[in-house]
Amino acid sequence: MKKIIKKMKDFRIWYITMFKEHNHTKLNLHNKIRSIKYGFPSDLYKMYNLEKVDPNLYINEYVRMKTREIDGEYKVIMDNKLLFEKFFCQYVSIPASIIIICNELYDNKGNIINEDTIDKVLIDNKYIIKPASGTGGGTGVDLIKKIKNGTYLFNNQEMNCKEFYKSLLQYKNYIITEFVTQHEYSDKINPYSTNTIRIITLKDPKTNKFIIPNAIHRFGSKKSGVVDNASAGGFISNIDVETGTLLETKTFSDLTPLDIHPDTGVKINGTKIPHWEEIKNKLIVTASKFPYIPFIAWDVVVTANSFSIIEGNTSSGLNIFQIFGSIKDTKLGEFYKHYGYIK
Repeated sequence: MKKIIKKMKDFRIWYITMFKEHNHTKLNLHNKIRSIKYGFPSDLYKMYNLEKVDPNLYINEYVRMKTREIDGEYKVIMDNKLLFEKFFCQYVSIPASIIIICNELYDNKGNIINEDTIDKVLIDNKYIIKPASGTGGGTGVDLIKKIKNGTYLFNNQEMNCKEFYKSLLQYKNYIITEFVTQHEYSDKINPYSTNTIRIITLKDPKTNKFIIPNAIHRFGSKKSGVVDNASAGGFISNIDVETGTLLETKTFSDLTPLDIHPDTGVKINGTKIPHWEEIKNKLIVTASKFPYIPFIAWDVVVTANSFSIIEGNTSSGLNIFQIFGSIKDTKLGEFYKHYGYIK
């Protein structure tokens, strides 16, 4: 029975991978068959230029989906943002959850919030609302602005407390968190969103020490709005992990490298990320506190004086790294080989 359940689960992963996710690019019949054979949805087949390049050089999306299980039973800590906050807030700065939406609205002490009290709970000018679990591609993330006491801007509409409260009740299993103000360098490059850094920490199977093998910087755009995800129209910059310098920058819609952000005209490549050594050291120390969680993909916002962790993830999309070339023979690839995901 376990083998049957596993096969059914693997088939579901394969089906979602090949026909649901990253599957917007049309391929001719030959390349479509080839993309299915090698486990790459049409978008990634095109992105990696697999019509001309050996697909075996890249880690395919089917494998990437399966790596969601790499942290075993502890992946629930990363999958649920409330749990992640509770476990990790003593080690790194994490935006506090102010309101939890689950049929009712609750504050972080478990008290019910109503239309008469919400204005007293939300005292700052900006907040972020997002699902309590799962925000792939920035889905469901939005900005809340408090214009003045009793008046909010949400979903591009100005609302009073009663209207705002009723609007929030439509959301299920969401949280409202503190807004993190990003460092000046990031805001200059793209002020339309909070621009995050995806940093991987993993437990090196050879040394049992935690390392940072890969990191990229995401920048939003006018098109992507309040999120910075490349799938929504944002940009990705490769990072020199050793120095924290931004290298080549690309977008999913056009793989031609660019040097400046097209919306602001500000140079991206060559920018040095502030507090980089502090960020690396603190993430490695924090990851080491949880030796039974071998993989964490951190989403980091650099602030004026330090940094903040928006969320942790039990796996990471690999297209944001492989857009700059295969990672199969890197430390991250070796890690996946150790766990049997690739050969």
